Amino acid sequence: PCSMQHRKNQELSTLQKVHLSSPPQESYYWRWHNAGPGMISTIEAMFYAAYEVSRQKYQCLLESNQKMSPTDSNNYLIDQNNLIHLLWLFGHQRATTFKAAQNEGVPAPWSDEEKARQREMRKQKGTWRQLRHKEDEKRLMERNQLKEEKNRLKEKKKESTI
Repeated sequence: PCSMQHRKNQELSTLQKVHLSSPPQESYYWRWHNAGPGMISTIEAMFYAAYEVSRQKYQCLLESNQKMSPTDSNNYLIDQNNLIHLLWLFGHQRATTFKAAQNEGVPAPWSDEEKARQREMRKQKGTWRQLRHKEDEKRLMERNQLKEEKNRLKEKKKESTI
């Protein structure tokens, strides 16, 4: 829901967007969403975007009439290895999260089973949660109206004593 709000925000809608030419069909991150296949986490998107740029640069070198030196080829491999380092912390968090899930006897957060459970927990339309939130909103509005009325009465009382 938050990302949908960002997409609809006028100030943010003018920002340049990037579309990956071949994103993975599923995220390896432990988040859940209902946006469909090809939707991945920010760190994954950064990795795949950098990978696509690196691959495109290498492809251009191959297709150019210039002879590719061993240095150019080696630089491409170095670029690829540097991208792997970008994901080190991500991999470390994933391993730690997996171990914790195993110790607790629950599915890993990125498993299809757990993502489906999390989506279901957050589902609100047509559920008691939606009704509860509407009731909470109604009570909050009533409370705010009472506070405003009290403040108005206090102001009037102050004015009359002056």
